[in-house]
Amino acid sequence: MKEKINVTVLIIGAGTAATNAAREVVQSGVMDVVIVHPVSLLNTCIEEGCMPSKSVLAGAHAKESLASVEATRNKHIVRLRSSLSDSIADAKYTEVIGTAHFISPHEVVVVHEEQETVYRAEKIVIATGSKPHVPPIPGLDPSHPRILISDDVVSERAHFEAVPQSVLVIGSGPIGLELATFFHDMGTKVDVLQRGTRFLPTFDSEFGAERYRASQDAASFPIHTEAELNTAQPHESGVTCKVTIAGQANEKEYEYVLVATGRRPNIDGLNLAEAGVALDEHGVIKHDATLRTSVPHIFIAGDVTNHHQILHYAAEMGKIAGKNAASDSNQEMDYDRHLLAVSFDQYPSALIGLTETQAIERGMKVVTATKHFNSIGLGILKRQEYGLWKLVAEAGSGRVVGAQVVGPRESGELVQLLTPIIWNQNTAADIMQMTWYHPTYAEILHSLARDICNQSGTDCPEV
Repeated sequence: MKEKINVTVLIIGAGTAATNAAREVVQSGVMDVVIVHPVSLLNTCIEEGCMPSKSVLAGAHAKESLASVEATRNKHIVRLRSSLSDSIADAKYTEVIGTAHFISPHEVVVVHEEQETVYRAEKIVIATGSKPHVPPIPGLDPSHPRILISDDVVSERAHFEAVPQSVLVIGSGPIGLELATFFHDMGTKVDVLQRGTRFLPTFDSEFGAERYRASQDAASFPIHTEAELNTAQPHESGVTCKVTIAGQANEKEYEYVLVATGRRPNIDGLNLAEAGVALDEHGVIKHDATLRTSVPHIFIAGDVTNHHQILHYAAEMGKIAGKNAASDSNQEMDYDRHLLAVSFDQYPSALIGLTETQAIERGMKVVTATKHFNSIGLGILKRQEYGLWKLVAEAGSGRVVGAQVVGPRESGELVQLLTPIIWNQNTAADIMQMTWYHPTYAEILHSLARDICNQSGTDCPEV
């Protein structure tokens, strides 16, 4: 007979969204809160995502050996996972290990080591994260050792006997570019395929053009636009790939193919139909701004929403879902407040707030200023051949609404400077009065602000 346990809130998952949801529920005064996660994975970011990827990138950039890169990566994963495990163990909610699936709108079965337990919950939060998406291309079978997904490079189990001689990367998003950079820095010959012509699609067009220009440098790896993999034939020593680039068909041999074509919600096995949770035409769980699904007592948070699959969004979604689940409130997710993204590749890109294109689409009147890094101070001294920084401000007031950076290794840190400026609704005139050290990349903001002032007609200090 299955054991049955009643709880107020059950959370499926233990990643950033799930733990934030659980903490929010507990802080609301609800004490019988249960988090359920499989024994095989605690947290995607720590174990096979943004954290270990930065570890291997750092090792490759420092020209460490492959063995050293992998050993250090594993130490980092163990350390970070241990810290998270300790925080969960010390929390005021209950951790349950096992795989979960619905048997009714209020009931979830958790299976662990042949033991089945039924949890009946008043509220449920689905925070099961995402998994790599592999497109249906003939021969592209991730179970074959020559066909890789990101987990096969950055997770604790990932291991190469030697640095690959050649890798074909399918996909030019942040994951594809970061792992292409890793292999390139380790000495691998890398080719990246992108289906369309628009690069960095969430940025204004000049940033994609600049990043593409950098990819054509002899010191970089090529990104092929209007390109796609038609078939892959993996064999013992490599993969025979039939590709089309700008209308030209080619057959090339690579040691490995890395699939980096995005991630999809991890909902397989949840048996959502038994809960009555509706999916959209893309197989994504339908939900509203309060993160409620089609079943009012079931919420969703994090990457599984398929909406901005970035950690700080997952954290905020967890808080919103937890608050609404605990108190029947209707707080909505403010996606605009968290518009911040970074890619840590060979020529990093970063954005915050609205791009010029997005602002205009919303009916805003804006002014912009753009500087090349190789035209100013430190950029000249550091031979920063590639890179742009753009500031977007509201016309008239000069209020800063967004910024984009591409090129320098410090791009992610630079764009973070705009967080308090945008949060506090500072203007270009405010930036002009701030202190900027010379020579630094950051002082380019001063020059951009001056240009904004000149265009917006606002009074700016003569600094």
